Amino acid sequence: GTRLYVANRGGSNVSVVDLGREKEVSRIIVREQRMNDRPQDIALSVGGYGLIATTPNGRMMELSLADETSVWRRDFGFFGYATSTYLTASGDRSVIVISDSADIYRYDGVARTFTLSPEHEYQTAWAQAVNRDGSVILIGTHQSQMYVLDKNLEAIGTLPSYAGGVALNTRGDLAYLAVDDRVEVYLLPESQLMGTLMLPDQLSRFSEYSPGVGSMSLS
Repeated sequence: GTRLYVANRGGSNVSVVDLGREKEVSRIIVREQRMNDRPQDIALSVGGYGLIATTPNGRMMELSLADETSVWRRDFGFFGYATSTYLTASGDRSVIVISDSADIYRYDGVARTFTLSPEHEYQTAWAQAVNRDGSVILIGTHQSQMYVLDKNLEAIGTLPSYAGGVALNTRGDLAYLAVDDRVEVYLLPESQLMGTLMLPDQLSRFSEYSPGVGSMSLS
């Protein structure tokens, strides 16, 4: 891409940065409904749209890249409100996976619709990963449980306890879990341990107060 979109929690807007010129070229206003209702997380999808989750106990906003505006999606969740929300786009940007407290949603980038997972036992999701086309999804909860979901958000397996970040390869058949001083590699959907990547330092000290410790990303 040629532009970078930055959610400005302190400014009630999204900065649009031209990467070629290395400068901010515009700002998209995200109007506050109440004090501290400001952009916190952002993910872009195909078709020129994206999602913005405002600060905890905030709202789900849809971003139009063409006219640089945002609208409140009141058809999301409970009348458009978002709680402890994380957004992760698939590699091809066809799908955005949304962890909203204990609920998991799938946003279709073409249809611009939300689908709620039929499962409701995820507690608070604090780590997630999506493969290239959104057909495999990992959801990790604050109780260190890791679920494997398919493209319909149906649970198709579980993985052993993790202690921080998670990652998926593009095909979605290898999962990487941060566990203390190592990264464990699992074959999916069998959930079979394939190997361990030892690290020279403590990777994570996971607790419900420190989500995201040991975060990972695959090239």
